[in-house]
Amino acid sequence: MVFDEYSQQPSNIFTEIIRPALSDHSGYSIWIGTPKGKNEFYKLYAQAEEKDWLRTLLTVEDTGILPDEELRDAKKIMSKDEYEQEFYCSFEAAIKGAFYADELARAREDGRITDVPYEKGHPVHTWWDLGISDSTVIGFFQNIANQWRLIDYYENSGEGLEHYINYLQDKGYIYGSHFAPHDIEVRELGSGQSRLETAKRLGINFRIVPNLDVMEGINAARRRFGTLWIDEDKCSYFLNALSLYRKEWDDKRGEFKPRPYHDWTSHGADMLRYWAVTNYEKGSGVTVVRPQWKGYNKGGGVKVIRPANSGYFRK
Repeated sequence: MVFDEYSQQPSNIFTEIIRPALSDHSGYSIWIGTPKGKNEFYKLYAQAEEKDWLRTLLTVEDTGILPDEELRDAKKIMSKDEYEQEFYCSFEAAIKGAFYADELARAREDGRITDVPYEKGHPVHTWWDLGISDSTVIGFFQNIANQWRLIDYYENSGEGLEHYINYLQDKGYIYGSHFAPHDIEVRELGSGQSRLETAKRLGINFRIVPNLDVMEGINAARRRFGTLWIDEDKCSYFLNALSLYRKEWDDKRGEFKPRPYHDWTSHGADMLRYWAVTNYEKGSGVTVVRPQWKGYNKGGGVKVIRPANSGYFRK
């Protein structure tokens, strides 16, 4: 099996689909392509030596195929990141149009993408991106000492709400609140019930995330990214998706459109956006979700408190 441009493919293609098929024939795989940041392709390349796999990285200088005149011409019209990525196989070069390239790079420099264990003394809050014909995503967060910690991540498709709720129960976490986008309130034609009502019947009371503009949500996520720690192993699929989440390119105009390109990378990015905009309002900063403690709010859930000087408080 040969994967071409693996850096632009969902990482579970190999482990869930191809690897079991290869076992039937004692087959092998080859991954080739141009780096697109430090995503799953980078992780595969970095681990190849430990697994005793063959790996090669060939720059334009190693191959000597292109004449110097051609390279000089390319350098005139390409950005530095584009040139380094295409001709020198740089994993450090930023992906053109990627929304979170700087934030991810800074998080790696700060050591915030690492092993982030579950702290049993603190509740886990979940943010969801609910799909109908495509993927559903769950992000598992803890809020500890002014840090937001994404300790776990789950994405799947073709399953009903009951599957995801059972998955939550099997994790064994102690939960705080669960947040879902506004479209969970839409009633389905078949049953006449909303997924919000279905979830409540199955034991989960969702809180609704504000329905804000997508770009406003992305900007909110950028602002809050500095408070976020991410588990590198359990959230590897999410990190891969986020590194490739980018603006849509307009071929006719030769420029980026003012909106994201929708593909498999969108689901994890939407979940992050919902986390960022929870009780976030224009010009007022973001809220802090404080864990429930004994004897408080017996109905369950959390208090959401805006900045102290806002004069505003609500459950």
